[in-house]
Amino acid sequence: MPDQLGPDEPFPELWKGYVSALQQLVTVRRRRPPQAFLASFEAFFDEAFRGVTEDAAVEDLTAAWSQFEADDSNHRTARLLRLELVAFINGFQAVTGSPARPQTDPPSTKHWLSRDATAKDMTNAGKTVLESILDALGDLLPVWVRGLLKILKEVLDVAAG
Repeated sequence: MPDQLGPDEPFPELWKGYVSALQQLVTVRRRRPPQAFLASFEAFFDEAFRGVTEDAAVEDLTAAWSQFEADDSNHRTARLLRLELVAFINGFQAVTGSPARPQTDPPSTKHWLSRDATAKDMTNAGKTVLESILDALGDLLPVWVRGLLKILKEVLDVAAG
């Protein structure tokens, strides 16, 4: 099983692991037969994932995250959000046996280490994490990054069905 992440990892590393896990789950959902409908969204899905992982987006998201964490009144919420990100990433890795790293092709579900959760279950859990991040960071995010995150949420809505 891939190495587990902890809550003290740098935020960009948590973000990249989280997005990689989501992208793998969406790929698994898209590949399930018969998924002609989801297959028609491939270009949209791919472009959305490229957008939320491009350097400028990650830098602006990290700056908003740092500002959120720096506010003492957000200490517990920031810690809980980190724990939520880590739980999602490590849970994904425990079920699939696949590392949550960019450019990792997901294993077929028949090769997963566990059947505790489905790709749909995990996609919905990932959407919940994203909603928590959007709610917490709110106006700290530049409009264009908030827009990309909302589009990512739409990707998860469509992929989860």
